[in-house]
Amino acid sequence: MFSSLVVWLIVGGIIPYFNDKIDGNSNLMELLYDEGNLYNLNGQEWVNFIDKAKQKGFALNEPLQCNKTKVKNMLEYSLNLSTHRIYGDIENKGFEFSVNWSDKIGGFKYGATVSGAFNKNKVTRIANADGILHGPSNVLSQGTGEISRGMVGLPLGYFYGFRTAGILQNQKEVDEYVGPNGQPYFPDQRPGDVRFVDQNNDGVIDEADKGYIGNPNPDYELGIQLNFEYKNVYLNTTMAGKFGMQVMQSYRSFADSPAQNYTSDVFNRWHGEGTSDKMPRLGASSNRNTQLVSDIFMQNADYLRINNLTVGYNFSEVLKDFKFISNLKFYVAVNNLYTFTKYDGMDPEVRWSGDNTNTPWASGIDLGLYPQARTVMFGLSADF
Repeated sequence: MFSSLVVWLIVGGIIPYFNDKIDGNSNLMELLYDEGNLYNLNGQEWVNFIDKAKQKGFALNEPLQCNKTKVKNMLEYSLNLSTHRIYGDIENKGFEFSVNWSDKIGGFKYGATVSGAFNKNKVTRIANADGILHGPSNVLSQGTGEISRGMVGLPLGYFYGFRTAGILQNQKEVDEYVGPNGQPYFPDQRPGDVRFVDQNNDGVIDEADKGYIGNPNPDYELGIQLNFEYKNVYLNTTMAGKFGMQVMQSYRSFADSPAQNYTSDVFNRWHGEGTSDKMPRLGASSNRNTQLVSDIFMQNADYLRINNLTVGYNFSEVLKDFKFISNLKFYVAVNNLYTFTKYDGMDPEVRWSGDNTNTPWASGIDLGLYPQARTVMFGLSADF
């Protein structure tokens, strides 16, 4: 029997998920939100800002030309905002749905609930001087640049780096890897090196060639609940999945000693023509192949996980003549039973930003942190 279908639309947001009930007073937060970046205010805008702050009850006895940093610190201190920041605005557009079904065939009962959410995320305003949210550096490896960024028109926390076009397989490809003027992109390039894409075709691989390479935010999420019952045996399961997202992965610091341990993936490195078109050659020292943040660290991270599977037996019929007990069940439950994914890391569901304290808006960086545990539980429940 079909029971329900629910669909709704979601739009809007600010960066990050912001609690406007700080110390019971949101006046300052509203003030800073309205004015955007305090340091961008000049001339009459600055005068208006000071006037508005006074109107909202903040005691600013400084002259109008007072130091902006000092004023900002005074305002933030008055509401203890040391850990609460406004980064800008985001827009989420999408819809969610939920469908339920239950039925009975003879002594067999079954039911299913399927829910999903489709979402497109983009930044509409950044509240700082250069209009960019910068993620931390030295995350994938010591000496690497920022991985995550926020910019107007792009998804929040998108991956920032170089695009690549495979690995230089032989000397012929090395000789052909040149700019429009015929000069090699790197004087020491050799087989096994990464072929970085010259986005602006200026003959130089530099910061101007970096840009959007991936998105840690899923395009859609899926949830499934199934339940089955036959006579006294029952089975329940819940599954959840995320699709359309990427993860940046690094399980070692390439800038440190080459004697560091590697994962078995090192056997997939380039070690001769045709051996790899993704993982470059290894070297005795750090080099641009791994020091430049690029899509060689990135993988698709779609997954569907069996969060829980419970199998049990209900002894109610067996114990129906015993008055002191009305319900007795024995069950076995497994949490995090299995994850269907092509991602080769420990866990595709990674929300680490490299610095969750200072960059809570970023995510999707897998540094080999401890994955979710699989647990098996045996239980006995009874009603007296």
